[in-house]
Amino acid sequence: MVLKQILVATIGFIVLILWYSSYQVSCLVLIIPFLIGVILAKANFEYSNVRKKCLADCYFNQDTMIHTLLTKKVFVLLLSILSGIFLSTILILNIITFNISDFILLFMDMIFIVMIYNYIQKIQFLQNNIKYPILKNTTSIISSGIFMIIFLLVSFYQTPPLYIQDDLVQTIHTASNQVYSNCNFIDWISSISNELVATKWWIMLKVTIQSDNMYLKYIMWVVYLMGNYLMLFAFARFITEILHITKDQINGK
Repeated sequence: MVLKQILVATIGFIVLILWYSSYQVSCLVLIIPFLIGVILAKANFEYSNVRKKCLADCYFNQDTMIHTLLTKKVFVLLLSILSGIFLSTILILNIITFNISDFILLFMDMIFIVMIYNYIQKIQFLQNNIKYPILKNTTSIISSGIFMIIFLLVSFYQTPPLYIQDDLVQTIHTASNQVYSNCNFIDWISSISNELVATKWWIMLKVTIQSDNMYLKYIMWVVYLMGNYLMLFAFARFITEILHITKDQINGK
């Protein structure tokens, strides 16, 4: 069954490779981030819908307006759509700037996600009590936290892009010219993505290494880690949702 799950999860991985290899072609490839956004919104809705009553009851009185708002499906759906857009945007923007080593790490992360997903599912207590949306979210949190550290360690040995210069503005300008697309919208978001990567590298090289301000270094590292974590979390939610959607076929039902 694990092998089947890995093969199914690979579909999600291939979708991201297709986006990486075809975003320059035309606006038609926007269907890929759209589908990713729909899948992530679905996952977020299921998770939020399961825990909305508990969250509202824990923090607010039942006769208050905010309690009513938090338990309304329309409100939960709206937040889920916004969350899906946010996470899918982070994921596709990061994928544009990936190299081979990043994709290798992401594939390893995918296998790790499948293993964690199965391990949590097989624990007797969780198997009898936990709901699938909680299972998917827990898997995503654990796998993202661990692989965030791995991505961090690998980044120490990566060579900075050649366009990194002493001046940040010039670095950003040069970075924006490194990517292109025949679709104006994709060209715009891909330029933003590369500019963000350039800014990240510039800050890591010029601020965290050369600066003596420890507080500034800590802030930059936190921002860097959070960016990696959100990207990995979005990827994990995408993979676990694919596993959830196909679980009956995988189990032969």
